[in-house]
Amino acid sequence: MLNNLTNPQHPLHNPDAGNHPLPHDQMEIEAALRCARRILNLYPYFMERYGHRGEAFTRSDTGYLVTLLNNEQHCVDREVGWLARVLAARGMPRFLTEIHLDALAEELVMLVPEQDKRFKKLSLAAETLREERLRYMSQADFDTLSADFETNSTGTIPNVGPILVGAVCDEAAGLKGVIPGLVSWLDDGQRFSAAWRHALADTLKRARVIAEQSKGHA
Repeated sequence: MLNNLTNPQHPLHNPDAGNHPLPHDQMEIEAALRCARRILNLYPYFMERYGHRGEAFTRSDTGYLVTLLNNEQHCVDREVGWLARVLAARGMPRFLTEIHLDALAEELVMLVPEQDKRFKKLSLAAETLREERLRYMSQADFDTLSADFETNSTGTIPNVGPILVGAVCDEAAGLKGVIPGLVSWLDDGQRFSAAWRHALADTLKRARVIAEQSKGHA
C-alpha cells in the first residue's frame, strides 16, 4: 500500500494530509481522480472557499476512502463516520461526505464492474449517513429548502443550499460548531450580497424549525 509521505509522485498525493494510505491499483486511482473532479465541479464551494488546498484534500480524502474497502463494513462505517465529523467541523457538513461516497462508488463500479459488491461498502456507508440526516428532516423538506436557497440567494455559488441545510441536520444530531464553521465564510458581507445573506438567514431559520420538530417526534 502506498502512502502520501513516501510516494510524492502518487496522483492523489497531498503533503498536507498527513500519513494515511492511498490506493495502488491504477483503476482505483483513476476512479478516485474522476470522483474528485466530479465533486469539485458539482460543489464549487470547495474551490471558492479553500482554493487549491481544497482540491488537494478532495483528492487525498478520496484516495483514503478507497483504501477503506479493504476492511469489513463496520470498520468502513466507523472510519467514514470519523472523517465526516472531522470535515463537518471544518466547514464541510456530513451531507458532502454522503454525496462523495455515492459518487466514488459509482466511479469505481463504472471502471471495475466485476468488483461491484466490494464497492457497495461505500454506498452502505453513505446510506448510514443519509439515514441519520433523515432523522431530522425528510428528503422532501431538505430538497425544498435547498432549492429555495438557490433561488432566493441569486445563485452566487451554485449548490450551496444542500450544504447549508445539511449543516442544520448535523447541528440537530449534536455536532458542535458545524454551522458557525460554515456561516463564518458564507455570511461575509464583503464577499456576498445582501440577497445572499438574507436567504442564508432565512434558510437556517426554516431548517432549524423543521429539524427541531423532527427531534421532538423522534
